[in-house]
Amino acid sequence: MGNENSQVTISVYELDMKRNSFARLVASGQDIGEAYNIAFHTSLSYEDSFGRGKELCENKYVAKKINEYCDDNKVLSTINRRDVA
Repeated sequence: MGNENSQVTISVYELDMKRNSFARLVASGQDIGEAYNIAFHTSLSYEDSFGRGKELCENKYVAKKINEYCDDNKVLSTINRRDVA
């Protein structure tokens, strides 16, 4: 049988405003480097901003948020005028 003393740990991690904005931009199709500069209000070179954006995309919480926004965008794209009325 199973271990009665085992516990499930649920971790809730909320992204800060800049990382959340970055995730939303990437999910909407924005280039990673451009999304980084927009979300973090920087004017880094493309190579630098792309590198930092790539690092953010490798963060499991940011990647999860990007996927959530992609899923939301898929649902929104299926809604038509008749559905709204």
